Formats: sequence, C-alpha cells, structure tokens
Amino acid sequence: MKITCPKKQVANKDDILRINKDSTWIEEGDLSFEVSESDGYALEESLRIKEKVGGEVIVCSMAHSAPRA
Repeated sequence: MKITCPKKQVANKDDILRINKDSTWIEEGDLSFEVSESDGYALEESLRIKEKVGGEVIVCSMAHSAPRA
C-alpha cells in the first residue's frame, strides 16, 4: 500500500501579518514558517498505518508563490 501525505509550511500562528509595499501580498521576510499542524497529524497517522499493515509513506511538499502584479 502507498500512502501519500501532503506537507505545507505555513506562517507561524503567532507572527504578525503585514501587507507589502505594493499592497499585493504579505511581507514574507518578517515571517517564520512551520509545518501545518494538521499535516503533522496526517503524517503521524500515515506512519501508524504503515507500521500496522506495511507499505510506503510518500510525503508531498507543496509551495506557493506570491501573485504577480
């Protein structure tokens, strides 16, 4: 069995979001990033299933890019 597990970095929930000078996106330079909490739970459950029934866990990393003006 192959289990795919998405992972995405999100802004730290304690960071303050500021809009960039062009007012088109957030200023990412001020942010620290962490793995999404729900993605962490998904990976943990995927590994438990793998240990129980065997198989392979495939982690897929997703990213975003700032919108273009």
